[in-house]
Formats: sequence, C-alpha cells, structure tokens
Amino acid sequence: MQPYPAEMSRITELLRSNPRGLSVGEIASSLGINRNTAARYLDMLLVAGQVDKRTFGKAKVYFISQRVPIHAMLNNSSDLVMILNAEGQIIQANDQILSFCRTSREETVGFPLEETRLAIFSHPALMAQINDPGRESGSREVIRLTRGVDEHFFRQKIIQTVFDNGGPGITIILEEITEQVRAEEKLRQSEEMFRTLVSDISDVIWAADEKGAITYISPRAETVCGLSPDEMIGCRFTDFMKDEEKKRFLRAIQPSVSAQSAWPLVECSFLKPDGESIAIELSGNPIIINDAENRPVLLGYRGSFRNVTERNRAVKHVRQWKEFLTSIVENIPDMVAVEEMDDHTLVFFNHAAEEFIGFPREFLVGQKPDRVFPEEYAAFWARTTAEVERLQDSILAIQMFSRGGESDQRMLQTKKIPIFSSKGQMRYILSIITDITEEKIPDVISTDPFLIRT
Repeated sequence: MQPYPAEMSRITELLRSNPRGLSVGEIASSLGINRNTAARYLDMLLVAGQVDKRTFGKAKVYFISQRVPIHAMLNNSSDLVMILNAEGQIIQANDQILSFCRTSREETVGFPLEETRLAIFSHPALMAQINDPGRESGSREVIRLTRGVDEHFFRQKIIQTVFDNGGPGITIILEEITEQVRAEEKLRQSEEMFRTLVSDISDVIWAADEKGAITYISPRAETVCGLSPDEMIGCRFTDFMKDEEKKRFLRAIQPSVSAQSAWPLVECSFLKPDGESIAIELSGNPIIINDAENRPVLLGYRGSFRNVTERNRAVKHVRQWKEFLTSIVENIPDMVAVEEMDDHTLVFFNHAAEEFIGFPREFLVGQKPDRVFPEEYAAFWARTTAEVERLQDSILAIQMFSRGGESDQRMLQTKKIPIFSSKGQMRYILSIITDITEEKIPDVISTDPFLIRT
C-alpha cells in the first residue's frame, strides 16, 4: 500500500487534469482504491485547502483548489498590509507598505518591527495586540502620520492570525483615508461657513418640497417671523397669510411654478404669532434633477426672504415728503427751474415758471435755455450758469426780461444754487427767479448781470 502523501499527490494530479471535477467513486475507480480510502484522502486534502467540494443533490464533486498565494493576494490589495509573528517579527509585507515606507523586502522581512522603517506604524495599541494573542480582533483606530511636509491618515485594522504551524500572529491592514479625512474636513468647514452665513445675514434662507411644504429654514426666521425653524418646517408660506393675501401670492407665483422657473421677487404680508403683519420680499428658485430618461423632475424650491416693513415705511415717508415739497414748490409765487449739467437741458419748471413764460411745461422740459428764453436772457442764463460752475457756489443775479417789447419788460432776480452728487460732482443747478419789477432796484443795473455771491 502506497503512503498517504503519494496517494494524495495522485488525487491532486487527477483533479488537475479534470477541471470539471470528479466524484468519490470516479476518483476511487481511476486510482484503483476503494471509496472509503478515496474519501479519507479527499477529506485530508479538503482540510489542507488543496481541493474544494461542491454538492449536487446527493453527489459530492471535488475540484482542485483555486488558491492564490498569500504574497500575490497581499500585493494586489490597495491597502498597506504586514503580518507579524508572536515575537513581533515581520513575516509578510506587501509592496504598498514597503513603497510607502521607502524600504525593501530584504530590509524588512524577518526583522523585528521596531528595527525596520515600518516602525512608524508601531504604537501602544499594536504592541498590546502582539503581546496579548487572546485579545479580540478588529481594532479600527485612525492613526495620523507625518512624512516630510505631507500628512497621512490611516484606518488600522488588526486581525488575530494563526500560521500553518499553529503559531499565533497578527495581520495589520492599513487603509489610507487621507483624501476622505481632507474631504470631511472641507465639508465640516463648508457646513460651518454655511451655518455662520445663514445665521449672520439678514435674509432668511429656506427650502421647500414640490408641494410647497418647508423642509429647511435658517435660524434667522425666529428674528424675522417670530417663529422657530421647528415651528415652520412642514408648513407652507400661505399658512401665515390672510385669505386674500394667500390668493394674491398664489396668483403671483403660479406662472413660475407651472413653468418650473424662478419666481420673481414677490412682496407679501406675513402674519406673526402675535398678530402683527409684516411685509416680506420672497424669492424662489427651482430644484430640478433629470430622471433615468433625462426628463427634468422638480424636487422643490429654495430661496430667501427678508423683512421689508421698515424699508416700505421709509419709502412711504420719502414719498410723502416729496409730495409735500412738490406741493410747496408748485404753489410758491417765485419761478423755479432746474438745469441738468450733463447737456445743459432744463428738466423741471414749477407752475409759476410755466405761467410766466407762457408755454406748458410739457414743451419746456427737455429744452435748452436758448429754446425757452429770449436771446438776451438766454445769454444771461448761460453766463450765470458758467459762473456757478466756476465758483462751485451759489450766486445772485439781476437781469431784464422782455416778454413782448419795451412795454412789457420785467426785472428778474435769479438765485442759482448748485446741487452735487454723492461723489461731489455738480449734477444740477436749481434756479429760483423772483420778479422785482415793482421793487426799488440799484441805479447801477445795466445790461450786464449784477452778481452777488452768497
């Protein structure tokens, strides 16, 4: 009877030549041994990992094992891997960890970890695993290494290992997660910046689903609306409007919603919990993705809104003051005209000026002085305008004005006042003209203007 190793070698050779597999009976028949002996050899080979078994119904079919050498498997891994025995000596190290540590297999395998360049991965937790073989596997510690100016992060997994001779050891798998850590840090910074932004800006940031229910609203909402974000999430903006305002708001946004486009700025009234009504200016942009067939799908809207109540009050106040001042200017007996400095056109006349000149203001506005006034007075107007430009200050001038011959001459006193822009540039000249014909005037008045700087 042949020794077991020889019989087992014949079985592996037989299976290698029959890649589709053989049953116990086929193997026993081919080798001329009984089924029990063949089955015993196959069990030994199965335990040794040299053959694999598959069951088809009641039949058991054996194949040659397709095992990959451990060093080849380790080198195919993108992770950094090393295997240590119970004494802390390196038994295996894959190409990736050798490359990272800039060393060779000859300088590493067979040496204690602390005496090699792989020692950068040595730390107390690893040493505890080596010194306590009974400890559970699965350490997931993240370690940080600095190599030169570069910083690297690894997720380390330690697995208890048993070698072929029954000796204990550990396998250390190091997954580099540097890019992941950097991405998470950038995400954290981005989220922090977003939180700071939405907390500090005066506008309220919001998002809603396709049905209009609020899914996110920034903390600023509590200051503007008197409601916390938790109280507003799940609600619609129309839940905080009176019925008529709700209808007006929906009419304003419906065309944009139907077209799945951005809303124009919509101003609407918002009811706070205490009953106060505030004016908000709200904008919205659609959130759209394409489905599997590349068709656009509306997921919802996002946008911002702000409280414009005080702005509206200020605008109303300015409008009231403008109407008040216009009423005064329109009803004073003096003539008022405004000249624009860009092209020297007259852009405003009050009612008194309109009556004195004898033409409606629709004709006068937009004309140059030489088209509105008689030749002599137009020349006077141009000289006084030039004097205001030169002095950058107000002047007072007196000049005769003839409306229809010597019998209808009027003595006019004109005060010209420069009006400057916010940048200090002269934009307009305001002229206030008073008829002083009936008053006592200086005897020195001639055809040249009598200028008094004020």
